[in-house]
Amino acid sequence: MNGIGVEKNESEAANLYRNVALKGNSSAQISLGGCYLGGKGVEKDIQEAIVWFDKAAKQDSSVAQYYLGVCYLESEEDERNPKEAIKCFRKAVTQNFAPAQYYLGLCYRNGYGVTQDHKEAVKWFKKAEQQDNEGAQYVLGLCFLNGEGVEKNPQEAAKLFEKAVQKDIVESENVLGYCYMNGIGVEKNPKEAVKLFEKAAQKEYVIAQYNMGLCYLNGYGVEKNLKEALKWFQKADQQGYLEAKKGISDVQTRDWISKYLMFGLWY
Repeated sequence: MNGIGVEKNESEAANLYRNVALKGNSSAQISLGGCYLGGKGVEKDIQEAIVWFDKAAKQDSSVAQYYLGVCYLESEEDERNPKEAIKCFRKAVTQNFAPAQYYLGLCYRNGYGVTQDHKEAVKWFKKAEQQDNEGAQYVLGLCFLNGEGVEKNPQEAAKLFEKAVQKDIVESENVLGYCYMNGIGVEKNPKEAVKLFEKAAQKEYVIAQYNMGLCYLNGYGVEKNLKEALKWFQKADQQGYLEAKKGISDVQTRDWISKYLMFGLWY
């Protein structure tokens, strides 16, 4: 599948997985399910992925139980089955599988297949975070930042965001930038904030692109630069971020004012 030692051929890899999966090998069944889930070597087909993950899950594979839950949760809207997803995640967490702990936390946080319960969500996020799960580090950080299911603790939030940033989690790069810009849980440092915003913006994270526009528009952590501000607002606008249009308008207004001030025509 990865082309190690041979020319990469996803279709051939999928066929090989199928041959072994048909013999009941759970690892091959998981790999084939992954091919269908991601559309690698075969046409993407979540229902077919479910078939193969289910076969491996029945052999008590926590990985298969987790992916089966993901499929039930992220299928097309008319095929989603959050309650079945919860069953799968619960089976996987009995084997202390961190990604399943994280997803179970997400279900409780958002009320997918269960009654919304922020405290229960935090419990599962903490379990996953203790195993260094980067998704849990980010979302648990949000819980501490906003006081969701736990007492507000900006310092703890910032520590968790920093852990996730070290794993290149783009959402954490942006929110940690927000913390540095406003001095939330860390000492205020606009220049560090801009570094983090730019890191996320370069990965096409739209909120960070908008934040970069604001920084250049207002001189937060960088020198004011209307050309750079416009560039970042336009990038965010191209991704459909509604606030970006106001940013573009603000740039154009300030540019117009500066031109008239230059010639002494503004009074």
